[in-house]
Amino acid sequence: MTSRVLRFRHPAVYWLGLVASLACIPCWAAIAPANSPDLHTFTPADGKTITAQPASVTDSTVALKGLDGIIHRIAIADLNKEDQAYLVRWQIRNALKNGSKIFHFNLSSATLEPASHQAGAAGAPDLASYQVTLTNSSSFPVVQPTIQYLLLAFPSAAGTLPGTVPDRYSGTVPTDTLAPKAELRFDTVKAQLVHHFGRLLGVWVRVYDADHVLLQDWCSNPEVQKTQPWVFETSTAGSRTATPPTIQIPLL
Repeated sequence: MTSRVLRFRHPAVYWLGLVASLACIPCWAAIAPANSPDLHTFTPADGKTITAQPASVTDSTVALKGLDGIIHRIAIADLNKEDQAYLVRWQIRNALKNGSKIFHFNLSSATLEPASHQAGAAGAPDLASYQVTLTNSSSFPVVQPTIQYLLLAFPSAAGTLPGTVPDRYSGTVPTDTLAPKAELRFDTVKAQLVHHFGRLLGVWVRVYDADHVLLQDWCSNPEVQKTQPWVFETSTAGSRTATPPTIQIPLL
């Protein structure tokens, strides 16, 4: 008869073995995932490249988390221009992920240019436009942004009828860099209005980064965003060489 010896393991021994086995498993959570969209190959002044994702950025230093999970602290001034530009874009997108607003918008004024003040005024429409102030309220520059806007207007009293589609005028604001806390003020193109009956409906502004990723949009009339699609086209406004007198009209 074959005898069999039963061995009973004490619970404490079992848990010690489990802890020891878990200690042998790499801590993947501490390592930057290889497919992370924030991964970038940085080149410090010593020429040794490092593939990592930014963990934090100060005015002078960046903390980079490598694929091995190790944090490398590097002076931003020691990185090349491409790496520095990448860090600015990362700061912007990280701020947006956290719900921060990069820009502050303000409708500075609305201006009406009556037909009676225009050269060859017979039969000419009134011209109306907005002035918009855009402020970079962040602590970092926005490099090579694309700023586009739509100006919407009802040219006549027909705009009060249900289902009436407003006229659209679009434009691009040229700028190279928006410095921290800097203001940019621009005038929209001029919408054509029938005397005393037409009205401006609002201006809708969108700001994109250098990779054409939408950073923020804003509209002076929230109803426009609810009822009108964003369709950006070449402006239909005619160019004018004269600068006739203007008067201020109340903002919508």
